[in-house]
Amino acid sequence: MKSFVQVSMITGLVLLMAACGWQLRGQVELGKDIGTLYVSSPDAELLRDLKQALRRNDIALSDSNAEADYNLSLQTMRFDRRTAAVGSQILAAEYELNMQVDYQIAQLKTEEGKKPYVDGARASTIRSYAYDPNNTLGKDQEERQLRREMRSEIVQQILRRLALISQSNED
Repeated sequence: MKSFVQVSMITGLVLLMAACGWQLRGQVELGKDIGTLYVSSPDAELLRDLKQALRRNDIALSDSNAEADYNLSLQTMRFDRRTAAVGSQILAAEYELNMQVDYQIAQLKTEEGKKPYVDGARASTIRSYAYDPNNTLGKDQEERQLRREMRSEIVQQILRRLALISQSNED
């Protein structure tokens, strides 16, 4: 009887969440009508991750600005690591990582009489992790992993902005 009540409650919660429209974020879907995209960035790792994500979404990438319909220009990525907490021995016990990049999306080719689309934005993310001075190698690896995850989140934020452009083109 107890398990029936638990199953009923879980089923009810799942149905309630589905009814309100809540869903996992998942992969960003970009429309095909965004055309060709030229992407530039001074950060090689972020550029590589972004281009891979765009290719997975079947977005045509251009090698030159002149051939592209849109230009996605990423400015310098800023990364900051600061002490978030101090332990009893006055050593850092927790660090906070902050990554942000300013970018601009500009429409290069427009129909006659239409105003070109230009949008500037900032993608940012913050992570924190506990630091153990007795395990510096492990914590260095954890920080590198967090940096990769943060880059991935920034790429997803940029893709969501591109998805908005794609949706506005359909309207």
